[in-house]
Amino acid sequence: LFRSVNPTDGDAWTYDFEDSDLSSLILIDGGTVTHCVLLNNLAYNNADTTQAKGGGAYVQNNGQLLNCVVSYNRADNGFGVAGTTGDVVNNTITQNYGTHCGTLVDYDGHLYETVVIGTQCWMRDNLRTTHYADGVAIPTNSYYNPGASEVETQTFGLLYKWDVAARGNTASGSDSNPSGVQGVCPENWHLPSNAEFTQMTDFLAHDNENCCNGNTTYVAKALASNENWQTSTADCAVGNDLSANNKSLFNAQPAGCYNGGYADLYTRSYFWTSSKSGNYANFRRLMYSERIFYSSDYTYLYRGYSVRCVKD
Repeated sequence: LFRSVNPTDGDAWTYDFEDSDLSSLILIDGGTVTHCVLLNNLAYNNADTTQAKGGGAYVQNNGQLLNCVVSYNRADNGFGVAGTTGDVVNNTITQNYGTHCGTLVDYDGHLYETVVIGTQCWMRDNLRTTHYADGVAIPTNSYYNPGASEVETQTFGLLYKWDVAARGNTASGSDSNPSGVQGVCPENWHLPSNAEFTQMTDFLAHDNENCCNGNTTYVAKALASNENWQTSTADCAVGNDLSANNKSLFNAQPAGCYNGGYADLYTRSYFWTSSKSGNYANFRRLMYSERIFYSSDYTYLYRGYSVRCVKD
């Protein structure tokens, strides 16, 4: 969205440029945009081969962007402003940032996309490796596949027992930030603690674009994917209007869990944390009919949940 504020009378108006071929929020094609505020916009392209350019604006054909404020926008390339030919003059362009931090590959050769949320770099997909980073095979009775096809496995990932997720740190776990628990994650990545998930949600809560109806606890929709969730009529619930989901690009899929059998596919996401108390571990949950990113007290270690790794 392009939010332009008239410097004379203070009135604001909004335009939607989401169909731009360049994936920019404003395409300035030979014209002039002046005295505007471009704030909290996202330029993102689902096509992996084409980078989105210019979170706030893209300038071409001698267009002009003059005397504007461009802040807190996101894009793959040219986080605030990008372009070919034109003038970008006397603007305040600050605190714009990228949407990803590269890709990573696990021991099995699976490629994962990433997403930047605040100062953290997260996997954008659920882990699906069958080996630890050092090549040791994970016991086949310690992970579960909710997918019925290769495509579904890529979408939902695998579900791991906690002792696999936190490998080598199963005695006490960790609630430090960062956790220091590599666990099942690839090299230079680690299993996040509950405190690291809280850091992520706190960052999202500071941007109204991620908060449904302006409620800072209602960030579930910003984390959930645009697809596969069961629908809900509850206001601000994950399953209500899927097109409004995933503003953070975290892309949480409803992979469900394993608890002696598969459960909750299409209705819930469960993510292990490295945080532990006695014989129980903490997890995070999204649910199709809920508004919040739920943090459990603790649950049984033998359950199979998804894993999202965060960069060291």
